[in-house]
Amino acid sequence: MKKMSLYLVITSLMLLSGLTAQEGYSVGLNVNTPIMTGDYFDGNTGLGMGVVISTPYSFDLGTYSVGVGGGIELANMGAEDDFKYTGFYVSFSSTVYELASGPLSVYGGLGIYGGLAVTGALTYDYPVPDQPIVVQPYVRTALLLDAGNGDPSYLMSIGAMINYSL
Repeated sequence: MKKMSLYLVITSLMLLSGLTAQEGYSVGLNVNTPIMTGDYFDGNTGLGMGVVISTPYSFDLGTYSVGVGGGIELANMGAEDDFKYTGFYVSFSSTVYELASGPLSVYGGLGIYGGLAVTGALTYDYPVPDQPIVVQPYVRTALLLDAGNGDPSYLMSIGAMINYSL
């Protein structure tokens, strides 16, 4: 665990040293529902809701510009011990393909959901015409490294983020 913590600190410092400011902040609402779950959840899950924040900061990773954000998510996942998860996470996102109607992006994050968790998603960014609003439907997988019983488990969900640019 100490090695992993050291790697996280070193990687974080490297990423922070390359941050540049781009556009402004945005804040949004995140709503999702599970479609597949690991053994820990035993199919008993509920709606998740949260607040997401995108910052104007990004860094270059090869040919991709990676944006930095964060969020808080409340999820009543209905797990075995009826634990209500509140997740706090840092997110990273980057556009990987441009469609005529909007970009496809990948999204990854690291956070705490009762224990350490990682998440990854594929999003479609639909900008609302003549409005500072972007709707991002997504499919996401969260891997909870310690799901409360000491074992890892996963949660796949579909949802949408509705972001307002400040």
